[in-house]
Amino acid sequence: MIKQTLLAVRSCGFILILLISSLVSTRSSAQQNKRADVCKPAALAALKPMPKLRYPCNGQPNEWEEKSLKSPARVAAIKALMSRLSTLSSTGWWSTSTEELNVCDFKRKPGTLSEDQRRAYADGDYLFWLFGDNHIRLLLIPDPCYQTQYGGSNAFLLYRKGDKVFVSQVLDGYFSRADNSVNIGFATLL
Repeated sequence: MIKQTLLAVRSCGFILILLISSLVSTRSSAQQNKRADVCKPAALAALKPMPKLRYPCNGQPNEWEEKSLKSPARVAAIKALMSRLSTLSSTGWWSTSTEELNVCDFKRKPGTLSEDQRRAYADGDYLFWLFGDNHIRLLLIPDPCYQTQYGGSNAFLLYRKGDKVFVSQVLDGYFSRADNSVNIGFATLL
């Protein structure tokens, strides 16, 4: 089947796209298989609490209406949150892997995950909010007023260069019925 796919793709001239998507999916799968299952004291010390998006929800008749995404209070709250996110420049936080930080965020104390905790962590009981590496991180922050039943969120991409952190909002009002439906993958040129 792979040969057939490669032949079909080659004939369309999309070999590079297939190769890149294969590298990304291979690395993402490998990372998921190598999930950390220990909260180390250093990782717990580097952990920052999930930043909160706060704005008043009153006056919103329905939490699913897209016009609520443009409310002045929400827009101002997102700007304030982005400003706070740009201060996440701690070397300890950036040098600790997001896998380790997520385990510590789930466990809340140093130590190895028990079998029950490991299963709950892997089966979607923990909603991952932090992804990335030591230069680029993706933060998925819940929205308190929009699509709360479906994990309404806003995603912010943080890019670290030296001691400066640049923030971009990449998802605004994203929601899904699937748990942990957002992830980030990195391709390495071999």
